[in-house]
Amino acid sequence: MRKAGNLAIWVIISVIAVFVLYKVYNHFVAKAQMEMIRPQVSDNMEDNNGQKDLKSENLRQDSNSENNIEGKNDESKDSEGADKDKESGENELNDDEEVKDENKSSEENNEKIIAPDFTLEDINGKKVSLSDYRGKIVFLNFWATWCQYCVMEMPDLEKVHQGFSKGDDAVILTVNSDEDPEKVKKFIKDNNLTLPVLMDYAYEVNWMYGISSIPVTFVIGRDGSVYGAIPGMTNKDTLLNIYESIK
Repeated sequence: MRKAGNLAIWVIISVIAVFVLYKVYNHFVAKAQMEMIRPQVSDNMEDNNGQKDLKSENLRQDSNSENNIEGKNDESKDSEGADKDKESGENELNDDEEVKDENKSSEENNEKIIAPDFTLEDINGKKVSLSDYRGKIVFLNFWATWCQYCVMEMPDLEKVHQGFSKGDDAVILTVNSDEDPEKVKKFIKDNNLTLPVLMDYAYEVNWMYGISSIPVTFVIGRDGSVYGAIPGMTNKDTLLNIYESIK
C-alpha cells in the first residue's frame, strides 16, 4: 500500500511537471513568434512611409510644373477673352432666335386634336352623331361580340354607364365593329346591358380612328378634343380615375 501511495504521488508530480514545462514552452514559443512577426510589420510600415514620401515629392513637383504652365496659359487666355466676348454677343442673338423658334414649334405640338365626327345608327335604327355629345366627356369604346376581352370588360362599362347616366357630364358610347344587328341585340339582352351601342356596318368609323385591334377606348373632352386612348381591356376603376382627372 505504501509503495502504491508513493507511486501515485510520483505520478501526480510528474503530471504537474509536464504541465508546467508545457506552459513554459508555449510561452516562449509564442513570444518568439510574435517577435518574428513584429519586424516584418515594422519593415512594411517603413517601406510604405518611404513610398508615401516619394509620392509626396512627386506631387510637389507636378504641382510646381502645373503652376508654371498655368502662368504661361494666363497670358494666352487674356488675349482670347476679348474674342470670346465678341462671339458671345453674336451667339446670344442666335440663341434668342432659336428659343423663339422652339416656342413656336412647342405651341404647334400642343394644338388639340379634334376627334373625327361621325353619324351611325344604334341597334334600334336611330341615327346618332358624336357631336350630339359635345359638352360631355365621352368614352368611345370599340368592340365586338366575338372579342373575348371586349365581352370581359362589358360589365365594368355598364356599371360606369349607369353611374354617368345619373348626371349629365359624361357618357359611355360604344361602337360595334361590323356585326349582324340581331346578334348584337341578343348579346345586349342576354347580358342586361343598357349602354348605347352604335353599329359600324361598313367599318367606316373604325377606319377613321385607325382601329387595328379591339377593344380600345378613346377619351374625348367636352370640346371634342382627344385626350388619349386606352388600348386593350379596361375596367371601372381606370375609367373613373380618368374621368376624375379631367372633369
